[in-house]
Amino acid sequence: MDATREGVGIVLQFLHEQGFISARKALEVESGIEYDEKTQGAHKGNYLLSAVAVYNEFLLSKTPESGKAEKERAIEEDLVNPKGGPTKPVSTGKKLAAVHGVNIIDVRFSYAKDFQDIVASSDAKGSIVVTDVKSGSTRTAVKPGFFKAPILTTDFNPSNNLLAVGCMNGGQYIVDLKAKDKTGLLSDDVEPEVLGDLEKHGKYVNRIRWNRDGSLLATCSYDKEVRIYAVANAQEVKCELKGRFQFRRGVECVEWGWGPNAHFLYVSIQVSGFSQ
Repeated sequence: MDATREGVGIVLQFLHEQGFISARKALEVESGIEYDEKTQGAHKGNYLLSAVAVYNEFLLSKTPESGKAEKERAIEEDLVNPKGGPTKPVSTGKKLAAVHGVNIIDVRFSYAKDFQDIVASSDAKGSIVVTDVKSGSTRTAVKPGFFKAPILTTDFNPSNNLLAVGCMNGGQYIVDLKAKDKTGLLSDDVEPEVLGDLEKHGKYVNRIRWNRDGSLLATCSYDKEVRIYAVANAQEVKCELKGRFQFRRGVECVEWGWGPNAHFLYVSIQVSGFSQ
């Protein structure tokens, strides 16, 4: 693909993601290139925003700084390159080599009582590896091919072994890892089971998060939508869509509050290359 055609494809994807449909159609007519989400969906529209942000940073670096800006810059430089030399971690922790054969996309710790010290890592082939960070023991809990797309986001239920999973193809699932404790979770005899296959998002799932008691699940996507599900976990998991919220831009992130703010859901949307 030549550079001009690829550039137009990225702009078309950007206009589509941002909801500028009339502008996208006008560009299609003038360029003679039709937007096809199946073929051009691989282009990330935020490449355009990233390029603009990098260029603005370049221009800013050429602008004379005021006294206040110089002081702020000096503080930043000291944090990055302190006078006493590079900072060192308190502990190097454990290093686990070659746990995944491809790029790791997401890492998430469990904070359930019976699964402390367990971390789940997911990769571009759709596999999930669980690791006991104390013992260093690992196991591929979900093998490549179980999901048909790269996994972008995961989250452990705070009170059991259910794992919420969001994928690049918009798929989102609740997976039972079939274990009562850490020993069972790391056993090769355990096979995962999809208990909830939630309605797909129109674009890749950016974030999936349980609330603090594990009764609600929030998901978000670049399709500009946030969804909230009520999850009843008795004999079987039942998911009920409780809310669907549309925003003007793609949604980057959702996160539940803590303590007295646990009923709040914080939403971050992309505007001009920045999350707000």
